[in-house]
Amino acid sequence: MFLIHLIILISCFNIQSKANNATYYWENTVINIAVGSDLEDFIEKPKCIYVLNGSIVNDKNLQYERGSNDTFLSTVNTNVVGQYKVYYTAYFFSYGISFTEEIIFNVYDNEAPQCIFLKNEIKTPYGVNITDIRSCIIVTDNSTPIDKIKVIIDDSAVNYNQIGTYQLAFYLEDLEKNRSYHTINVVVYDDIKPVIALVKEPIVNYGEYQYKLLDFVVGIDNVDDDITDKIEIIDELNPFVLGIQPIKLRLLDSSNNETLFTLNVKVEDVVGPTITLKKPKIIVLISELSILAEKINENMVIEDNLDNDIEIIMEYEIDKIGIYSVKIIAIDDNHNQTEAILEVDIIEDAFEFNNYFTFKKGEKIDLKTCILDNNHDLDDVVVVYSFIDWNKAGIYQVIVNYKRNDQTEIAVVEVEILESQIKNETIYIIIGVAFVGLSLIIYKYFIKKRINS
Repeated sequence: MFLIHLIILISCFNIQSKANNATYYWENTVINIAVGSDLEDFIEKPKCIYVLNGSIVNDKNLQYERGSNDTFLSTVNTNVVGQYKVYYTAYFFSYGISFTEEIIFNVYDNEAPQCIFLKNEIKTPYGVNITDIRSCIIVTDNSTPIDKIKVIIDDSAVNYNQIGTYQLAFYLEDLEKNRSYHTINVVVYDDIKPVIALVKEPIVNYGEYQYKLLDFVVGIDNVDDDITDKIEIIDELNPFVLGIQPIKLRLLDSSNNETLFTLNVKVEDVVGPTITLKKPKIIVLISELSILAEKINENMVIEDNLDNDIEIIMEYEIDKIGIYSVKIIAIDDNHNQTEAILEVDIIEDAFEFNNYFTFKKGEKIDLKTCILDNNHDLDDVVVVYSFIDWNKAGIYQVIVNYKRNDQTEIAVVEVEILESQIKNETIYIIIGVAFVGLSLIIYKYFIKKRINS
């Protein structure tokens, strides 16, 4: 019954509006509401202005129907961004007229997301990029669901391959494209220990002083690369103790990550004896083949760092004149051996050529016959040059060619001519007589002087 009455009343209002030639307009037909606001603060903003005969009507009986034409204010959700349409009808009961208008409610969001930091800084290992920081912050927003908010990272100022502290920028963006800018410190750190690795078996020769333990290992770090020279040797090796000795090594990288390593060094005799040849070549007579080993031993000195009893092996086959290579092998108690090559020249026995002769002045001898008589190994002698004054004392040189074993050689022969034996004896007698006479004179002088005194 009420609905029928309202329809009749609205019909009358419309008829009156046309009859009186009235006009109207609406204010605030579009309402912008920040998301999360209370709708009650905005529902009365739309206003209908009725103008009659050029003047604005102030109807004390004006009433609004907020939600007409099958629309409802309850559909406007200020917690959800969007556009909502609701029809408003203004009833000017004093004048029997009404006006209906579409009111648009725009629920908007212009607040950027915000965050609460759970940490003052983010730590990331050397070489590892940061791809997500959600575990370090709590994100809040007035409208967009948290899982829909974008976290945009700008790490252009971060060097992940250099230890240090950097500033990382990031943006929070909601579904309405509202953004907020934030920064957080990033610490690039290194907690990986360096590695000490063997590069070759650690063996040191007994008694060796100039060993380098770092030659047996290498130190590698993920940041510092090769840091072998940073390895600290804690224990001391005794090169005069045979066996395995554990040596502790310590390595720190630039981030003070520490690695300890035990290097088991084996001290052993790995060097053979030292063979020193006094001469690289020796000459031995064919008649001395029986003592060739002794000759070789006399020409060399063999020493060892540990053993005194050294086995010596000589390898050769020599039975005639010629030049040979003798291999000398020295072996110590640990079976380390050293080799040396000695050149041996085997020659025929030496020929002693008698080339000095003495004759008395006045004698003339056949020099060729004399040379042959005093050198029985000669086949022949030819006097090439000879100038001897047999009557004059002195030393003369004679050049001869002698032939021996089908080989001809040249030689110089010295001939000394002596004074005759008789003349020499006379001189001796005269000197003796003079000495005796002088002695008698001296004796008589001292006797006479004594008597006078």
